[in-house]
Amino acid sequence: MITHKIIRLPLVKELTGLSTSSIWRHEQEGNFPRRLSIGKQAVGWYYDEVLGWLDSRRPKQI
Repeated sequence: MITHKIIRLPLVKELTGLSTSSIWRHEQEGNFPRRLSIGKQAVGWYYDEVLGWLDSRRPKQI
């Protein structure tokens, strides 16, 4: 399994259901994985970090 696959914004938005501005806001607040530069005008996120963020938002079952 690839643990550090980099995904781009369209997939991040699809996985999280968040808009671009919401992703940016959560990043600035320190509540979302930080983007990384993957080119001159390209950014991405580590797939496993985004999945971890999603898992942390899941309601805890008793």
